[in-house]
Amino acid sequence: IDTFAELREKAQEIDQEITGRCFICGIERFRFDQMSNGGTGFEEHIKNEHNMWKYLFFLVYLKERDFDDYSGGESYVFSKTL
Repeated sequence: IDTFAELREKAQEIDQEITGRCFICGIERFRFDQMSNGGTGFEEHIKNEHNMWKYLFFLVYLKERDFDDYSGGESYVFSKTL
C-alpha cells in the first residue's frame, strides 16, 4: 500500500510541475494569475506568449531548413538548442 501511495504522490508532483508552471520560462502559475484581472493570466501566457507548440514548430523548422539559409537569429537559436 505504501508503494501505491508513493507512486500516487510522485504522479501528483509531476502533474503539478507540468500544469503549475510555464514550460518555457518556468514561472509559476499563481504569479500570472495574481497579476491578471480575471485570474486567467497563466492561460493567456501559455496561449499567447509562450506557446510550447510554436516553439516546437520553430525547432522542427530549423532542423529541416538548410543551415546556409539561416538568418542571424535562426543561427543563434540553432547553436543554443540543436
